[in-house]
Amino acid sequence: MRALSGDVDADPSGPSTLHGLALAQARQRPDAVAVRHAGRATTYRELDDRSAALARVLLDRGLGPGELVGVSMAPSDHMVVAVLAVLRAGAAYVAVDPAYPEERIRFILADSGARTVLVDEASAWVPGLLGLEELRADRSAEPREPTPLPEVDASRLPYLIYTSGSTGRPKGAMNRHAGVALTMRGLADAIGLEDTDRVLQVSSLNFDLSVIEIFATFAAGGAVVVPFAAERTDPGALLDLLSAESVTVWSSAPALLRPLTDTARRRSGSLPEALRTVVLAGDRFPPVMAATLGELGPSVRAFNVAGMTEVSCCSTVYPVRKEDAERDAIPWGHTLPGHTAYVLGTDGRPVPRGERGELYIGGAGVGQGYWRRPELTQERFVPDPFAEAPDATMYRTGDLAAVRPDGGIEFFGRLDGQVKIRGVRVETGELETALEQHPDIREAAVAARHDRVGEGFLVGYVVPEPGRLLTAAQCREHLARTVPAHSIPGRFFFLSGIPLLPNGKADRSALPFPEEPAAPAAEAPAAHDALVTAVIRVWEDVLGRQGIGAHDEFSEIGGQSLAAMEIVGRIREGWGAATGLAAFLDHSTPTRYAAHLRAVGAVAPES
Repeated sequence: MRALSGDVDADPSGPSTLHGLALAQARQRPDAVAVRHAGRATTYRELDDRSAALARVLLDRGLGPGELVGVSMAPSDHMVVAVLAVLRAGAAYVAVDPAYPEERIRFILADSGARTVLVDEASAWVPGLLGLEELRADRSAEPREPTPLPEVDASRLPYLIYTSGSTGRPKGAMNRHAGVALTMRGLADAIGLEDTDRVLQVSSLNFDLSVIEIFATFAAGGAVVVPFAAERTDPGALLDLLSAESVTVWSSAPALLRPLTDTARRRSGSLPEALRTVVLAGDRFPPVMAATLGELGPSVRAFNVAGMTEVSCCSTVYPVRKEDAERDAIPWGHTLPGHTAYVLGTDGRPVPRGERGELYIGGAGVGQGYWRRPELTQERFVPDPFAEAPDATMYRTGDLAAVRPDGGIEFFGRLDGQVKIRGVRVETGELETALEQHPDIREAAVAARHDRVGEGFLVGYVVPEPGRLLTAAQCREHLARTVPAHSIPGRFFFLSGIPLLPNGKADRSALPFPEEPAAPAAEAPAAHDALVTAVIRVWEDVLGRQGIGAHDEFSEIGGQSLAAMEIVGRIREGWGAATGLAAFLDHSTPTRYAAHLRAVGAVAPES
């Protein structure tokens, strides 16, 4: 067996660096498949060779230990190689989704100080625009002379993932190789990952779910299956990929699973036969999903995984049973090895089991803090008085929780303005700050609400400057310049003022709840245009409301990306239409979308 580059940890309990998880498999099982993309298989041996070659390119350019390197690439095997190469060079990767708004990309790269970005065709415009050095990572995997690769200190930073900031400034969460590697090994064991598993990688690098999908898989020696970017938003295409690639493990936020199960129910009434495990993380696990999985995949095991970007991605896991569908909420469960959870009162002492308090996470998974934000680090990463080590810290989550009788954790919501929408953490304060930068907006508030099936969505409450008129479309357009699409509220209210509490803070409980408005006198489509009528019928069914007009804008009537995915999925499946999400968003009224469908030869089924 050939030797690797000296960066596989010899600790018998397992590698203590993230890249060491993959390299240990390359040493033990070199010919096993590590990554699959576009029908192409990359073995662990090839992953080792390609990442080592690119790591040497980085080292030759002075990008070694202590450096930060941007990775802005479309999902592919090249992206996985790029991430591993940065880690093997001793540097940390900065996640930069090429689909993010230009201003957000500018901020992340400027704040991180990354001077080089690994790119492909999807993002080649970024470095030139920002004046940074670019390196085509998908063309830099040729074998190179063996420049020695550094021994990577397990206490170093492996990556920088930016989360929303309450002051309007996103913050980069810093972890440690050792903590994340330990967490990935523990999670792989907890959910029963095996070396025969194929795990679908559907999350952007900018979300820490991607760390789980890639590195927990490598910890078990399985294969990461990477879809094309367009497939990630198409439930029908994802179902096809699950079957074609015999995917055994699905991992995502709960909201992304619902369009998939809806499509599976319409198609065949069952999930693909190979699927054996579903892992949901990043948001509340809807109890009804337990029943749905029991119906569509009786042999599928489901797990609720919870945690924070700041604490090595995840800290607790709960095996979900079909009977959990009767619960009001799915528990968070017990901590992973090396993690500790405390529920503390305002006096800093543990509250009795069953009583609510603030959740703190301690142990080996606690990160280093926030990049260049010492005040915020000091506020959220506090001394751990319960640990044996005198310098141990714990992370103050801001979550309201309780310890269950069995010792597991129950989650009840946020204590502050931070919310999770479709599995992605959003600071409402960041959105409020961004809205108030509009010259015609005097003040703003943003709150999370839930629809009839428990799906979370954001509502923006805007007070215009006197004498100014605003529309929801203008607010969305303004936000789209600075924040990712998933953070933009789906609905807006225009108020004369934000209701206040006696202490002068916004009284969020007094903000109007977006009840479904009485159906307006909808403009009826022409009687002969059955296609428009059929489109409206699908929209009304998916959005759960009546009275949609032929010229109503999708976003103006509460439509969001997941609803759009479901509409596109239904029409692709039931109408035989060659259409996708991008086409839907470009034709965002029933009339325009019907015209598009007619152009691609779609035929609506008879009602």
